[in-house]
This record gives sequence, C-alpha cells and structure tokens, in this order.
Amino acid sequence: MPEKVLIWGIGWLGLPLARNIQSIGYQICCITRNIEKKESLIGSSLEALTIDDLLASLNYLSDCDVFILTVPPSEDSNFLEQLSLVLKHLPDKTQVVYTSSTGIYKNSNGFVDENSMTDSSSNIFSIEELLQKNRKQNLVILRLGGLIGPERHPIHFLAKKSVNENPNQAVNLIQQSDVIEIVMLFIESKKSGIFNLCSNEHPSRKDYYSHSAKVWGYKPLVFSEGNKDSGKIVQINKFVAYFPKFRFTSIYEFQYCK
Repeated sequence: MPEKVLIWGIGWLGLPLARNIQSIGYQICCITRNIEKKESLIGSSLEALTIDDLLASLNYLSDCDVFILTVPPSEDSNFLEQLSLVLKHLPDKTQVVYTSSTGIYKNSNGFVDENSMTDSSSNIFSIEELLQKNRKQNLVILRLGGLIGPERHPIHFLAKKSVNENPNQAVNLIQQSDVIEIVMLFIESKKSGIFNLCSNEHPSRKDYYSHSAKVWGYKPLVFSEGNKDSGKIVQINKFVAYFPKFRFTSIYEFQYCK
C-alpha cells in the first residue's frame, strides 16, 4: 500500500506540497481548521478533515506513516494543546516533518547555524520544543528562510513604503519549489534532524530589492542609511552534507515568483 501522509496546514506552501505528494502516489489527507476549506479540498479530489474531525477520531492516526506540519506560528491558545494530542496518538514509526523558520534565531550579525542561540519567547520555539519533547526519533525540523514563489515576493510590500530599513542586512530566502522538493527528499530518505534551509545567495537588502524593483517595474526604492548592521546569514552546511547533489534555485529567478 502507498504510504499514508497527513499534512496539517493547507495554505500557500501546504497545498502545492499536498498536490505533489498525491501526484507521486502517496495517500494524502489534508487537515484544516475551516469546514469550507475542507469541502473545497474534497471537491478538488483531495481527502480532507477538519482538525475537529481528526481530534474526534484519533484512531485515524494509527496507520499514519508521515505527518507534516506547515501551520504558521499561531496565537491560538488551543493550537499547542491540539498538536500535543495529535503527537501522542501518532505511532513511534511515524515521521514528523515541521516547516519551521529561521526566525527562531535571535537577531545577530554574522553566521548562524543549527546550534546558534534561539529566541525562547517566540511561538516557533514553543512548537519546536513541543515536537522535540514528544518525538525522540523520526523528527525533521526544517528552519526555512523567507519564502518566495508564485505570487509571493517581498518587493510588492517594500515598493509601497516611503523608506525601507536595514539596507546592509543580508537576505535569507528560499524558493517554494525547493522547499517542496526538499520535504520529499526527507520523506523518501527517512533522515531526521534539524536543518536550516535557504539559498546560499545572501546579497544585501538594498542590492537585492533594488534589483527586484527594476524587474517588476517599480520606482527605485529608498533606504534609510542609519543602520549599518549586516544581520544574520543562515548557513546550510548541515543540509548540504546530507544532500550534496541538491541545487537550490536562485533567488534571482523571478519567473518562479510571478
């Protein structure tokens, strides 16, 4: 039988990921908070449950091979409780994959890797902490840089601002298509661990977004010159050592962001 994959979080990243997983023959079930979203997913040939449906029938998790969490950090006080309940009912063999964020690291200048100081006050930290307490094995935490891809690029927000801050800070971005491919690499290889993921291109915000503005036909951006900080540069050496043949899509390949 094909592996059974549950994915909680069917948004800009989760939906194309679910489609990809379905297309290569896995049994996929999408978990959403919204009844209307559930009905829409079912109407588009995806199996779907609301989180309430799942919590009312936790035995559904008994044969889950892979559980993917793409839910963004939430202020919902029930979220961690619901996630904890799900984790406790997943078999030990289930591989858990969480698309976290490099936003978990404290603000700093210079390189950060998976051992760098994290911000314990962040919602991302709370999710990672819960996952690590409940899953001693078969856990993958992917700390993603800023996501870009179809109809999503920061230039559309920055172009509306009269002045942009932090011109010298390095950008840490990753294309949506790369994230989807990397999640599949982990599902197929069954590797575990915590990994930073972003392009190994780190131009300054001023250089990158000024160039982006030209590509999209915006007026030249204005940057404040007050802050000289270089910001953090996310290292991906650990991931590269595990998957040396993987090649990241350039953050300058803007055709993937339109």
